[in-house]
Amino acid sequence: MTPRLTAALAALLTSAAVTATLAGVTAEVRSGFVSEDNIGRAQRPADRESDAAFALAGSLGGSYPIGGRLTLSVRATFEGRAHDAFTGLDRRFAGASVSLRRKAGLGATSPWIQFAAAAEQQEFQDRSRDGVQYEGRAAFGWSAGLRWNFRTEGSWTRREAETPVFDATGATLSLHGDVALPGRSVLFGSIRSRRGDVASSGTPDAAIAGIAEVSADDPVFGPGIRVWRLDARSHMLLLGWSLPLGRHGSIQIEHERLVAMAEAEIDYRANLLRATYLYRW
Repeated sequence: MTPRLTAALAALLTSAAVTATLAGVTAEVRSGFVSEDNIGRAQRPADRESDAAFALAGSLGGSYPIGGRLTLSVRATFEGRAHDAFTGLDRRFAGASVSLRRKAGLGATSPWIQFAAAAEQQEFQDRSRDGVQYEGRAAFGWSAGLRWNFRTEGSWTRREAETPVFDATGATLSLHGDVALPGRSVLFGSIRSRRGDVASSGTPDAAIAGIAEVSADDPVFGPGIRVWRLDARSHMLLLGWSLPLGRHGSIQIEHERLVAMAEAEIDYRANLLRATYLYRW
């Protein structure tokens, strides 16, 4: 872990201890497992690799009213992941975000609009993947009665990596929804569509090399494996279920399906399964 990331995590933990009792400050910790059936985002079936990982993430921040309907929120975030097979993908992230949200009226079901910006330092066991990611997004949310909630969102991301093949710029449009079920559980889902750079690893392939913006060796997946940066359209479908446990905890089960399509019928597919315990206070 670099000194910069160590200092960021130490500051986050110190802030949690000092400010957790202040009004407006909230914190949450997530831990669980994630499984992927195409972790290298390979195009050819023979190159697809599966892996599982333990994940730990959290955030600390506050929300502060500005006037009658505006709320300013500031959060610090961290994320770590330890992989079973491909340990070069083990990661340590630390970041911060700021957002401004305005409600159209009074009451919990009033529509709202939000603008946000975030930055995150991202470090991997494979140092060629290290980088900094910047994000800007705008969202609009509304409720349909007391049980249904919806949110539509547009975002732009820019990632600057140690190795150019892992640089990435993209724009995403998404629709999110959730519904309260009997027994206090919640069913939720989202549809996202993204246009921008993706990284795909596999054995050398002339068709992929012909459309790749840049490529490099990828030692994480073994000798002879290359990684290409491609311009692609990606579509993600997520479905999940959440069940409260006590006043502060909950468990979440999610399945996500990812399809990315580049030129010359170059595409890849992946499935992700997550099981997470969330504690918020």
